[in-house]
Order: sequence, then structure tokens, then C-alpha cells
Amino acid sequence: MNNHEYMNSEGLEVIPLERLPAHVILTDNKWLFNESLRQLDENPVLSDGEYGVRVARGLFRGVELAVIYYGMGSSSLITLIEELYRKGVRTIEKVGFGIYATSQNPPTRVSIGAVRLDRISENLYPIEVPAVPSFSLTSEIVRSLETLNIDHQEDLVISIGAMTRNIDDDFKTLIHTLWRKLGITVMDLDTATLYLTSYARRMKASSIVIPVIPLGDLQTIGCWINYKVDERRKEQVNVYRGVISAALESIYHFREKATMEFQAKLLEKRVRKGPHE
Repeated sequence: MNNHEYMNSEGLEVIPLERLPAHVILTDNKWLFNESLRQLDENPVLSDGEYGVRVARGLFRGVELAVIYYGMGSSSLITLIEELYRKGVRTIEKVGFGIYATSQNPPTRVSIGAVRLDRISENLYPIEVPAVPSFSLTSEIVRSLETLNIDHQEDLVISIGAMTRNIDDDFKTLIHTLWRKLGITVMDLDTATLYLTSYARRMKASSIVIPVIPLGDLQTIGCWINYKVDERRKEQVNVYRGVISAALESIYHFREKATMEFQAKLLEKRVRKGPHE
């Protein structure tokens, strides 16, 4: 089975809409979803889909986009991204919380690649294929974080795929070994799946991970996608809001840059044709 056959899920519709904007903010945390909506230009249009998926369509600085909340895990993320592709989405930025090994600082990590421990992505590509983002989109994210003065780092993350896999002492030992050998200090669920699924459809994708839970507390705290933000911790809340702002700003600038490049190509074609053609 090739990757397109594996992703062919036309019978399953999660989102009750025929078309979606080309640009999407994707998150698996409800607080981040609600904060994204708060920063849009006006009241967005909300739609409830299957399996708890929520979609908000609106504008940010005049650019049409959608914010999507999901909590389905990596195996279902493949199906969701395939549906987004069919409905017109071409750019995806994921913003979510994650786990850290030794330190939360810097508080924001822009993933420049993902270690594939998710297992799910092997249905798309062999393990030798790297999980990397769109570098043009990632560059806009980094530029926006710098402009907003948000402490961040471009980093690798480890993606484990689903909270249903056994987080036992042996698995924690493996993670710590990878961290020591490779210097990777952050783990999430599905950045690797996002990158490879998007690549299979030639979509632009990037991921921002906010490390909030130490690995040692994972079994007691549970699934970090349900991480509840304490509004009383103003400094942390401001960082989270700033990350959402940077994600939205980066989509705006990415789209503006793409529009300018398209217009420049059109102008170049007209000049080559000459005034009499």
C-alpha cells in the first residue's frame, strides 16, 4: 500500500463543511483554541464536527483562515489532514503543549524536525524518511516570534503518536537516552505525523510546541492535550497568548509573501510577452 492509498479516506467526513480556507491553525488544546478565536478580527463562524472536532472560520488582518480543535490522536490525524486537503487547505500550523525532559526554558519550541517514535507515520513512509516542516512557513513563525519578543528555540521534538501507548519505565529510559545523545528536550504526540502526512499531499506544515509537563509527572497528570491553563499565572498566560499571536501573524505574512511572489511572476510573464502580444 502506498502513502496515498493509506490516506484515501473519502468515506469519512469529520468536518460538516464543503470548503475550508487555505490556511489553518490546528490545536489539540481547548484553551489554545479559544485564545486563537479571541485574537481573530471579528466573531468567527463556529461549526461542530464528529469526534469532538470544532472549526472556527474567520479573518486575521483581513486574511481568511480556520482554527481547528481536534483530540483524536495521530492515527486519526492522518484522516483529518486528508479531509482538510480535499476541502482546500494548503497550509497548516499546529500549536500545542508538550513534555520536557529537564527544563521548560525557552518556553516555546519551533520544531525543525521530529524523531519518529509514533509508529503511525511508518504507514506513509519508511522510517528512513525524515519528518521535517515547510522551511518557508517555519521561517515566518520564527520571524514573528522574534518580532513579538517571545523567547523561543528552533528544536527537534520526539513524537510518540498516541497516549494509548505504554508509558512505562523502559519507554522513559529510551526517551532519556535519546535526549542525552541528541540533545532533544521536548516530546509531543503527532508533529511527525503532521509533517509526513502534509508532505504526502504537498501541503505546507509547521509545528510549535509549548513544553509544560515534566516527563516524570506524565502518569499522574495524564494526557497533556487536556492541560488546563492557570489564568492567575500571568507571565505564562502572556507567553501562550504571544505564541498564538505569532502563529496568526506568520500566516498573514506567509500569505502576503506568496501573493507578492505570484504577482511578480505574472508581471514577469507580461514583460516577456511584450506590449503587442
